Amino acid sequence: QAPRTLRLGGAVLGIMLLLLVPAVVGTRLPVYSAGLVAVILFLSLGLLVRTSGQLSLCQVGFQAVGAAVFSQLSTDVGLPWGVALLAAALVTVPVGVLIAVPAIRLAPLYLALATFGFAILLAQVGYTSSLMFGSSGSLRAARPAGFNGAFVSDTGYYYLLLAFVVAAAALVATIDRARIGRLLRALSDSPTVLATAGANANVTRVLVFGISSFLAGLSGALYAPQTGFISGVSFPYFKSLLILAVLAIAGTGIIRSAFVAAAAITVLPAYISSPTLVDYLPIVFGLTAIANVVYRGSSNSRGRSILISLQMRRHGNRLTARALAGHSGTALMRNQLPQVVAGGNS
Repeated sequence: QAPRTLRLGGAVLGIMLLLLVPAVVGTRLPVYSAGLVAVILFLSLGLLVRTSGQLSLCQVGFQAVGAAVFSQLSTDVGLPWGVALLAAALVTVPVGVLIAVPAIRLAPLYLALATFGFAILLAQVGYTSSLMFGSSGSLRAARPAGFNGAFVSDTGYYYLLLAFVVAAAALVATIDRARIGRLLRALSDSPTVLATAGANANVTRVLVFGISSFLAGLSGALYAPQTGFISGVSFPYFKSLLILAVLAIAGTGIIRSAFVAAAAITVLPAYISSPTLVDYLPIVFGLTAIANVVYRGSSNSRGRSILISLQMRRHGNRLTARALAGHSGTALMRNQLPQVVAGGNS
C-alpha cells in the first residue's frame, strides 16, 4: 500500500502545483496551456509505446485530424462546443483503426515506416483537402462561450485544459492497471504467448490503436481553440519523430513521462533566451534518445538473464539457458500468462 499511497500523494501535489501556475507564470500562461495539450498527446503515444510495445509515427497526424474536425463541426456546422469536441475525438478512432488493420502483421520497424508513410501522405494530400484544412489552409476555432464565458480567457481555458488532462491521465492509468493493461503488456512481451493464453493479439493491437488515436484527436481538438486559428503548419509530420524521441528520454512511468516530455518540448524552450539553443534542442533530444535506447537495451538484456535464472530456480526447470532462450520463455509463460491476464499472480 505504501507505493500506491506515495503515487496518490504525488499526483495530488502535482495537481495542486498545476492549479497555482496561472498565478505565478504571468504572460507565459499560453505556453503552459500548450504543455497541457501536449500531455494528452504524450499519454496517447505512451499507451502505444510503453504499454503495448507498438510504434506510431503519425500521432501528430491524428492530432491534426482531431483539430480540423473540431473546427469544422463547431464553426461551420454549429454543433455545441462539447459535442464537437467529443465527435472530433471519436472521428479520429476509425483513422487509427485504418492504420492498425493493415499493419497487424508488420514487425515494429515496418510498422513505424508504415505509420510514418501515412503521416507524410496525410500532410501532403489530406491537409489541403476540404475534409481538413481546405485550400485556404487555415480554420477558425473558438473557446467555449458557456458558463458566462468563464473559459474564454487564457486563465479559464487553462483550467479547462487541466480538467481534461486529469481525466485523460486517470483513463490511461485505469487502462494500464486493468485487465486490458495486462493484455497490452503481454502483447508487448510476446504476441505468440498472448495467443497461447487465449487472447486475440490482432484485436488487442487494433484496440490500443483506437484508444491512442482517440486521445491524440482529443489533444488536437483542445489545441485548436487555444490560438483561435489552426492550419496544417501547426502539425508537421516530422514532429511525430521528435515527440517519440522526447518520450524515450522522459522516464519509464506512463503518466509521469507524459508530463516530463510535455514540459521538455513546450515549456523548456520558452525559458531559453538564445534562439540558437532552441534550434539545437531537437538534436539534443535525438542524441539523448539514442543513448537512452542503447543503455536500456543493454540493461534489458541483463534483466532477461536474471529473469531466466529466477524462473529456472522457481520452477525447478532443468532446461539450459540456451534452450530456454531459444523458446523465448514461451514454455514457462504458457502456464503463467493466463493467471496474469486474469489478475492472478504476476
